[in-house]
Amino acid sequence: MKTDTPFGTGGGMNIKNGLDASGRKPTGKGVGDVYAGGKTGLLIWAVTLAGILAGDALLVYSTSALAQ
Repeated sequence: MKTDTPFGTGGGMNIKNGLDASGRKPTGKGVGDVYAGGKTGLLIWAVTLAGILAGDALLVYSTSALAQ
C-alpha cells in the first residue's frame, strides 16, 4: 500500500476535540511542562546524581592500576 502522505498525527490524521486515536480523552499532567519538584528539587537531584557519579568514579579509580 503506497500513500502520498503518511497516516498518523504527522500526516493527515485529523483527531477532533483533543481525543486520541481510540476516541478517548488523553490523561496525564502534560509531559514536559514544569518539573514538579521545582528548582530546589531539581538542584537536589543534580547534586545527588553528581555525588553518585563521583563516588563511582572514585571506586573505579581506587580499584584500578592507576591508584598504585
